[in-house]
Amino acid sequence: MGMKKNTAPTSKFKALTMPKGGDTILNFDLFKPAKGDPIISLRQFYSDADGNKKPGKQGLTLRYEDVPQFVENLKATYKALKAELEESAED
Repeated sequence: MGMKKNTAPTSKFKALTMPKGGDTILNFDLFKPAKGDPIISLRQFYSDADGNKKPGKQGLTLRYEDVPQFVENLKATYKALKAELEESAED
């Protein structure tokens, strides 16, 4: 799902960031299109040679209404991966 041209970040939501290592961060933004429901954008950013943050090619856009299911699926995936890693560490 791509971003619409008439989409701009809302002024009521402060973007959140999560360091990924080095000069790379994961940016969380809430956008409210002129028409339709709000969307959440997760986009990887990197620092260029001058230290400016630039958006990378990797990203994900979710409709606001899909976020709860996405979070539940992410939790389940994390739980399964953690169990598998703990099991393989015991071997």
